[in-house]
Amino acid sequence: MTRSHANWIRLPLAAAVLACLVFATLDRLTLGPHIIGEPPRPRVVPKPFVAPPTLPKAAPDLPSPPPIVAVPLPPQPSLPPLQLPPLPTVAVLWTIEAGQVRRSTDRALTWQTVSIAPDAVFRAAAQIGPRVWAGGDHGALYCSTDLGAHWTRASVPGLTGAITSIASSPSLDLRIQTASEGSWKSPDAGLHWIHSAEP
Repeated sequence: MTRSHANWIRLPLAAAVLACLVFATLDRLTLGPHIIGEPPRPRVVPKPFVAPPTLPKAAPDLPSPPPIVAVPLPPQPSLPPLQLPPLPTVAVLWTIEAGQVRRSTDRALTWQTVSIAPDAVFRAAAQIGPRVWAGGDHGALYCSTDLGAHWTRASVPGLTGAITSIASSPSLDLRIQTASEGSWKSPDAGLHWIHSAEP
């Protein structure tokens, strides 16, 4: 065999060896190291793309409330002034002392002599309603409508004895009692009298 023929034979063999090396390298790069006896490595599978969650949209700005405006109140009707009842007046007390009528306006702390008739001797006095009555000897009977400031003599037909008590009956009749002539009763504040012989 000539030298030229030997060169022609070596060239295909070299090309074949080179091709085998290239393919082996490519297999190692693509299939991994198990070709040469290493354990296989897990193949990394790319995860699918997941879009990030969208954030909730911000709430739209609420309109600002209208300003507070003070509304004037309608005028209120004026209330009438409070009317308090008048304080009760102190009752006037009446008594007889030494034949004279005496009066007290401070709950019997002090007494004043009331002038009625200079020569009369009184034995009874009482206030019945708005009138004050005073009675004494010889059928003397006097009446006052202004708490003793002024007095008027009352006429009782047939009465001549001494008046010993003056009072009002349950029916508000005026009743006078005498020492020896019985009693008299008046249903109309002394205008008319009814005699009773019984005491």
